[in-house]
Order: sequence, then structure tokens, then C-alpha cells
Amino acid sequence: MAIATPILDGERLRLRPWAFPTDADAAWAIYGDREVMAQIRPPVEHPDAAIALIQGWIADEERHLGQGAIWAVERRGDQHADPQILGTLLLTRLVDGTRQATPDWELGWHFRRSAWGFGYATEAARLALAHGFNTLHLPEIYAVIRPGHDRSARVAQRLGMQFQGTRDRYYGQPLWIYSLRHPSPTDGPIPPPPIP
Repeated sequence: MAIATPILDGERLRLRPWAFPTDADAAWAIYGDREVMAQIRPPVEHPDAAIALIQGWIADEERHLGQGAIWAVERRGDQHADPQILGTLLLTRLVDGTRQATPDWELGWHFRRSAWGFGYATEAARLALAHGFNTLHLPEIYAVIRPGHDRSARVAQRLGMQFQGTRDRYYGQPLWIYSLRHPSPTDGPIPPPPIP
């Protein structure tokens, strides 16, 4: 089953499907950077490997029912600048240590260094949370973070996620677990960030 990745628009950002080979340089700028990858996995060695990495995530999600999404996070263009890919946002099934899908859903973000410190990860993640709760009707969404990756932990906290402890139930390694439960039905849908 192919993923039907929706386009989500926020005030400054657009979440859209990755498009290769057009987006190859942007993928390489993220996944070839040692500092960006320090808390994720070893950096890729060439642009084709960056494409393969993202395409592998998409293929994994297709095997896990194909309801999730792997978005390119693009800064929306204006009269002075063209759109630019800043990172990746994932809303996918979490896997256990044997790479088998669990019933739990993960929100993840990877951004190029030049995009750090501007609130882009938080804005993009809010768009994906609204999609996960309002469209996919997920009961709870998790963020899993390598211990010591304080920058990502702060994003999870800004999203209202609660720290659940360090556990090794996902990816076969100890990770900080953050989660956010779907608001009660009386709260109504979660609004996405406003669009100008």
C-alpha cells in the first residue's frame, strides 16, 4: 500500500512529500551532516545514500499499513525567497528491537543545522500532531529521544509531551520516552498553527 502523504500548511512551513531526485541536495544537507546525525545514526556518505535512507523509511511505513507520513519540511517562499527544505518530519509506527511494528505512533524530526533555534521543529510537529489526532484519530503519540539529546527533549516539552522515563521497548535501545494523549472529545479537534 503506497503512502498518501498529505500536504500540511502552517504559518511559515509546508509539510509535503519528499520528491526525488529534485530534493536530493536537501536530503544530503541534513543526513550527511555529522552534527545533525549525532543523535540519530551515523551520517550518510553521499547524496544517493540520503535518498535511500528516506525511501527506506517510506517503504517501512508502507509495510506498516501506510497510514503514516514522512514529510519534507519546507519554509514557505515569499516575494523575497524561494521555498527551502529545512528538515524531515515523521509520523510513523514505532518499531521494537526486531523492527516489527508496534501499535504505538512516533513523531520525529530531523532538521539541518541552519534551521536550529527558530522554532521550526515545534511548528512542524504541531501540524503533524493535529493531523495525527484529527485525521488519523490516534489515541496517543510518542517522541523517542536518545538520552542526552536535550535539544529534542525541549521540542517535545514545548509540544506538551510528558516524560514517561527511559525505556528500551522501541528500536531495541534505551530511549527517553515522551507522549501526548489525544485530548478528550469535549475539547474538540486540535487546531493546527494559523496560516497567514
